[in-house]
Amino acid sequence: MGIMHSLRFMVLFFALQIIASTSLLAQSLVPAGHCAVVVASEPSLGAAKRYVASNGIDGFARVFESSNGYFAITIGMIPDVGSAKTLVEFKEARKIPDDSYCSKGGRLVREVTLPHIDPWVPDNTTAPAPAPVTPAPVDNGYTLYMEGDALVFQGKIGDGFAADLADKVMRHRPEKLAILGSPGGYVVEALDSAQLLRGWDVNTELRGNCASACVTLFAGGRERSIAKGTLGIHQSWTQNGLVSISGIQDSFSRMAGIYEAGGIDEGLVFEMMRIPADEMHWLSDGEVRNYGLVQ
Repeated sequence: MGIMHSLRFMVLFFALQIIASTSLLAQSLVPAGHCAVVVASEPSLGAAKRYVASNGIDGFARVFESSNGYFAITIGMIPDVGSAKTLVEFKEARKIPDDSYCSKGGRLVREVTLPHIDPWVPDNTTAPAPAPVTPAPVDNGYTLYMEGDALVFQGKIGDGFAADLADKVMRHRPEKLAILGSPGGYVVEALDSAQLLRGWDVNTELRGNCASACVTLFAGGRERSIAKGTLGIHQSWTQNGLVSISGIQDSFSRMAGIYEAGGIDEGLVFEMMRIPADEMHWLSDGEVRNYGLVQ
């Protein structure tokens, strides 16, 4: 399956939930009158975990063990009626891989929970022991720890993130911030963090999908690179889920300053403001280059 397809899974998920209007039956793996959209089939749980993590669909993907021993990765349920046409449209729009199909569940044995496996470690390979400074996951929605010369981040940019980042940057002086994946978070925390990274000459490297406020965090890197994943943009949210109006001018000004200092086209800020807060635009490789997000 092509990796370019996977970058649109998150947007597609919301579309599938609208299509699947019939309530799901808890006692069935695939409810009557529906089929599960299968985007990949992997030979092991570890391989399934890596696929889900590398494509940024861990928030909603469901994995089922099949009778042939493989593990089917699904991204939603859609009604049987019209399913063939729906799949064709999604494939033509490059929203799902060309070999995706809709399963009625005949070969599905049970739904499984993915194990906690490092998505970057190959099968049958023992992961290196974590450095002593590596913290256990905490309840603030993210992990932030040193790994070699990199400060590794994954999760939501929550309250207190900038202070935590500052503490670790000043104590460990990392060469780069490696972003394994983030749905975003608090804009102000991201702005403070981006300015901190720029001030301490810390590079940023993307290793998974980075959306919303995470894009501003990524933009703070002195040098920026993308090893894996893509960037998603939209308007800001307030805590009650509405577009922020009162703080938009300050955020707009700070974002523009961060982008200008990093050689990033300020037009990206205007493009963010154009995308509704309840939608997401995933930047293409060309857009990432044209905006100057990577050097």
